[in-house]
Amino acid sequence: MSRVLVTRRSVLITLVIFSVISLGMQVYLLEWAGITSFSRLSSLYSADDGKHKHRRVISPFRATKLFANAAAKFDVPVFLIEPECLENISMYVALHKNNQNYRNCNYLCGSRLVTSFGILDASRISDGFLDHLGRMIDIKWTIFYGQDPRNATADHHKTPDIPLHYIFEYSGQFIHLVIFYERSSSYLWHGAVEDDPSSKRRPPRLPCIKDIELKRLKFGGVYAGAYNKMEFTITTADGVKIRIPKDLNNFLEQYPVSRYLECNHQRAREFKTTYGNDQTPEAEEFRQLAKDLLEKGKMVLDELGIVFWLSSGTCLGWFRECDIIPHSKDVDFGIRIWDYKSNFIQEFDNRGLTLKHQFGKVSDSFELSFLHDYVKLDIFFFYEETDHMWNGGTEARSGNKFKYVFPKFTLCWAEILGMKVRVPCNTRQYIEANYGTEWNQKVTSWDWKSSPPNVRPNGQWDRDEWPEVIQVF
Repeated sequence: MSRVLVTRRSVLITLVIFSVISLGMQVYLLEWAGITSFSRLSSLYSADDGKHKHRRVISPFRATKLFANAAAKFDVPVFLIEPECLENISMYVALHKNNQNYRNCNYLCGSRLVTSFGILDASRISDGFLDHLGRMIDIKWTIFYGQDPRNATADHHKTPDIPLHYIFEYSGQFIHLVIFYERSSSYLWHGAVEDDPSSKRRPPRLPCIKDIELKRLKFGGVYAGAYNKMEFTITTADGVKIRIPKDLNNFLEQYPVSRYLECNHQRAREFKTTYGNDQTPEAEEFRQLAKDLLEKGKMVLDELGIVFWLSSGTCLGWFRECDIIPHSKDVDFGIRIWDYKSNFIQEFDNRGLTLKHQFGKVSDSFELSFLHDYVKLDIFFFYEETDHMWNGGTEARSGNKFKYVFPKFTLCWAEILGMKVRVPCNTRQYIEANYGTEWNQKVTSWDWKSSPPNVRPNGQWDRDEWPEVIQVF
């Protein structure tokens, strides 16, 4: 009798072990086939002409692989820009370069709903490629168009829209294809998603597009973006050959700070209609000299790895006129004080920018001014307090100090004179702090000590400090 009990117990144990192993194998196979969780099994069917049919919800890996392979087949040069995947590749692909494990999904898997790709030439998205996706794989797609900022001076009503984004849907997964355009031969730009389903130019909306909150798309969901021009390389990730930015770390560093602001060309046209557009030889000469100085200053600071932005009159010119203000006679940069480096002045001197004056000290009201071809580059260093930012000013003849108070701000990319530069993202607040609510009126008389609404008296330098804090060359 005891032998029979032992035998039954052994059989039961064996059955339990077999069941556990079998269940584990089923989970593995479901995951590998693309069913990412049991919670999604309830959505594995959809309505079709009033009837329900089986519908498999696939994984991000499966959707990414299908899309990348189809693009390679039709020579559509897409490149992966999905931050999650690129971070995985950056961290691990070098370690496993010669040991790709096709059974493990190390780079392209995850729980995301959308995977982002980019392309530099929209004309390479061929009809054959789209037909193949639709007919052979049953992938549906939608295009989002928008205005071409490169034609901003033209009448937008007569300027054709350009494609900005493609959204592909396949069994509950989405591929977001972002179209990057070259701007001013110096940087890449992508637009924001402009959702206008009423336009006749757009194909029917995807049945499942409602599953995506367009504003939450990583690229262009709310804002346009700007990136450095880039090169690409082909790598193998999880058995999939895929193009990626060659300098992954540089791309990933740019991604969270890529927000781009287009200057308001309509506002600029209205301002120039009201006050005229100074195109005298003197104005044109200043614009060219200012452009040369801006380029030189930008080059030095970029090489030093120092973040700067357009400030004061230069920022006002971009915001109000999409241009340099010709009667301003200088160029203005802002820099956070903690980014200052000891070799700062020497590097500018090496580029032919001569130090004209140095006011204040690094711990208080620091300000530098350089001269190049009779045009001055003023660099204002900003200090951060709990609820505001400020930069200082010093009157050389009296030693009086002044403080210019600004609301806190973050930085966005913009373009001026064909260059990609930074401006405060809340530009209007920044401008109104410095120039008041009448910033859109032309002013030719300006006193830096009393005209700005944000200027405050800030004491006086002790006379024994003057040799250090008031240096004019």
